[in-house]
Amino acid sequence: MNRATALQLRREALLARSAHLRLGLVEEGQALRDQLAGFDRGLGWVRYATRRPVLLAAAGAALLIFKPTRALSLIARGAMVVSLARRALGLLDRTPSP
Repeated sequence: MNRATALQLRREALLARSAHLRLGLVEEGQALRDQLAGFDRGLGWVRYATRRPVLLAAAGAALLIFKPTRALSLIARGAMVVSLARRALGLLDRTPSP
């Protein structure tokens, strides 16, 4: 066997190995994507809720109607959570600098 044939066989073996490893990465990526789908939906809901003050006001009003005794402390906590969520989402939406 000459050098060119040996190199060609090695190249073909490496290409087959690369295809096999690439397929494994795709399968692992799909599994990771499935695991993170719930987190992604929750993050989408948080983004939706924090960008609609009417929705937050309606939730506060409903809280006042159903539990007026603890409503003010829960509304204050909710406002803090919304503020923190907006800040965190702002950090997540920034593009990373190189």
